[in-house]
Amino acid sequence: MESESFESSYGSFQETLTVGGETFRADPIAPHRAERAAVRSIIAVDGLPSVFEEALLRAAQVCDVPHTWCVKECKSEDEVTPEILATAKTVLHNDKKDYNARIITYLGIPLDASKDELLFLAAGAIRNKLTKEYENDEFPVVSRAVVAPAYRGKGLGSLIVEHRMLSALRYFTKPPKAIHFATESAPIFTAVKHAEKLLGSPFVHIGTEQYQTRVGLLQVMDFLCFLPQYRASLLAACRTLDNFNTLKQPHLEVLFEQFMSRGVGSVSGKELEVALSQVSKIVGDSGTASSLLADALSALYEVLTVREIIGAKDIS
Repeated sequence: MESESFESSYGSFQETLTVGGETFRADPIAPHRAERAAVRSIIAVDGLPSVFEEALLRAAQVCDVPHTWCVKECKSEDEVTPEILATAKTVLHNDKKDYNARIITYLGIPLDASKDELLFLAAGAIRNKLTKEYENDEFPVVSRAVVAPAYRGKGLGSLIVEHRMLSALRYFTKPPKAIHFATESAPIFTAVKHAEKLLGSPFVHIGTEQYQTRVGLLQVMDFLCFLPQYRASLLAACRTLDNFNTLKQPHLEVLFEQFMSRGVGSVSGKELEVALSQVSKIVGDSGTASSLLADALSALYEVLTVREIIGAKDIS
């Protein structure tokens, strides 16, 4: 129960922490994870202290799963040259500028109480832009993340996924409708499954996408968590249209319920698109001028639009 009480407050950042002369919002998190990480406590910092930027960039080059912040795959941090660091710094700053990436830094307090220092454990981003052009607080993204090589294998990868997913509930100006997450790493699913229980909805596979990094073209799985209130509003929109549709086919509520519960493995994006198009034509052909019907169609089409903007494609 202790861990759940801490998890429910993730993203509140009710305390402050001064690091290298900079002051940040911060919160101690996950006391039950500190022992495994071999630290006295773990602190989530809303921002990236300048004194830890190089630590993040070095750690990002030593990765088993390539990502945007990795500009040159290295076997150890010692292989990261000044030139690599300079390029990685530009990429990181562009991520913040172009995608509005907000960095959450995870610091550790050493077990040795006599040491007046903070340890860089990990960092990860959360943002409100699905693409450079599309910004929407209601569809936040839990994106890049890096754990320092010295602290890998200690459960921190799962922790920083959980923390950012739950932080997304309160981080931006508007409450989210759905949270986007993409990965090609199977082990991270454990963290996702735990976060689902706290979010109240599953992350469903909405398709795959390809994106280019400096170390190659990657194919990742896209997931979307339709939060309970948004999910309920979409199903209500489906019922409005199903009740109007005297043909009773296609049955939108069934299709969207399956998609939001099991993803493209159950109902493809193409099937949703065809079904909505058919119902939209039925509404149009009826000549009925109803804002209720129009609003219902608009709400459902938003799902397809967001999926298209993400770049998720049906499984071939």
